Amino acid sequence: MYFTRQTEIAISILTLCARQSGGYITAQAIAGQISASTESVERIISLLLRNGLLRSPCQQCGVQLAVDPEGVSLGALLHITQPSLLRPAREKKRAKPPLTVFNLVVEAASSNFLRLAERYTVADFLDGRTPSARYATRARSPALQASPALRQQDCRGN
Repeated sequence: MYFTRQTEIAISILTLCARQSGGYITAQAIAGQISASTESVERIISLLLRNGLLRSPCQQCGVQLAVDPEGVSLGALLHITQPSLLRPAREKKRAKPPLTVFNLVVEAASSNFLRLAERYTVADFLDGRTPSARYATRARSPALQASPALRQQDCRGN
């Protein structure tokens, strides 16, 4: 479970647009600020425009955020930029891989990664934000905690 460069660029684009507070920003300006090629930024902007997260009156004007940054979860962004993280319906019809401990661990890790991604929004990536109370007050689930046997020991054997 990781963010692809495409996802990183999408987060950066949405964050920069959120900071513009209603203004437009061009693909060239975004590319310069996030150290990405203009072509990559334009490709991601096109994807975000198609999914209704950005709007633009014309290519020369640039883009602006079309949604509230609090309303776009990281999970929703992953659905757009990394659809391979999700199991498509057609894949579920295929024969299931053998039930092994490794497959169970990978499936649990993937599920927890996506569940955690749903808890954060684009607004959480803005500078100067403190963690929302809804994150700070949630207790960790016992299923997400490593058992004592799995915790890494330090070099002294503790």
